[in-house]
Amino acid sequence: MNMFDISIPIMCDSASGRFTTVIWHDDDCESSPISLVEGFGISDLMEYWLNECFALVINKTRKRGFLPMLINYDVDSRLGCLEGYGVILDDGKVHITDERVFRKTCSCDPLKWWKCVDSRKFKVQRASRWIVSEKAFLAWVYRLESVMHARDCVIDNLAYDREIMDKNSEVLSKVLNDVAGGREFLSILPRDWTERDRVICRSGPHGRGKRIKLSECPGATAGFDEEVAEPRDNEEVAWWIKREFLRDGIVVFMCPQGTTKSGMSVSVVRPSDVITKILQEILEKTRIDSEAVDHVAFSARCDLEELKSGGNHVILSRSKFRTLLKGARRVLLGVCKGTAWSEFPLGKIERQSSMPLFTVQKTHTYV
Repeated sequence: MNMFDISIPIMCDSASGRFTTVIWHDDDCESSPISLVEGFGISDLMEYWLNECFALVINKTRKRGFLPMLINYDVDSRLGCLEGYGVILDDGKVHITDERVFRKTCSCDPLKWWKCVDSRKFKVQRASRWIVSEKAFLAWVYRLESVMHARDCVIDNLAYDREIMDKNSEVLSKVLNDVAGGREFLSILPRDWTERDRVICRSGPHGRGKRIKLSECPGATAGFDEEVAEPRDNEEVAWWIKREFLRDGIVVFMCPQGTTKSGMSVSVVRPSDVITKILQEILEKTRIDSEAVDHVAFSARCDLEELKSGGNHVILSRSKFRTLLKGARRVLLGVCKGTAWSEFPLGKIERQSSMPLFTVQKTHTYV
């Protein structure tokens, strides 16, 4: 058996910024501390390791490599490495040695740190910490490459999601410019509303089920100008409205081109209303001429007399509409070319945990 592995570094605690890794050689293992500088994270360190290993056992452009562990600056603010592991390829074997090369590494580019590994000293003294077969070392390199490939995929997906969210933000801004009170409404939206946005969806064992719920993860699930596979229905809107009524609020639908001489019109659903009787009429009256976003509504707590009773279509002055917006709680959007409903909360989000982060009840012992 000839196994070699360096584990993915884990954080020791959030305050110190220190990490640790474990190096395995056959049945033996040894932990190694890792310390990094600002702007150079664990992902960068693992990328550095991978580049060094590729040069040694994949591209074979050289026979020396360096795996840094403790990175810091010297008194002249030059970047260097206090400690690391030298890697030397010799006659089908990979020799790994302890290296303390701080002064040497500070005087050269980090991509040339491998030149500080003294292979002549190794050949004379044979002072190897571990001797690993090239095959075993190569197997670790492939495992490391798999981790870094997964990281790159996640980065690409996050970049794509960010593009979708930025586009959705632009789309909603343009739509609201053509809606009565749209600019005032846009001013109350949190900057991160696209990261809060969740789709109202169905769940069940066979595709579209009976249970209505919010999607598990907030953020971009689709562009507002793209259709989704499972089309929406009015039951989802009714579910959302009833959900908001539990908070003792009203639901207000904004109207396109709803500004008149006497004020601006909105459509209101109150807890006393029979939703199934009035919803279709309200949706038709408040439909926005846009494929991307065809409805905009919000729930609110408000004491305006005009909204407490009377018909479902109300005309408000701009000042009273602004008063209404001060009590807004959540937003409902009709999106994706009429195939989806999405929603997000307004205001500050307070999150509480049952125990402090990074505090774990230890139930195991080390032997």
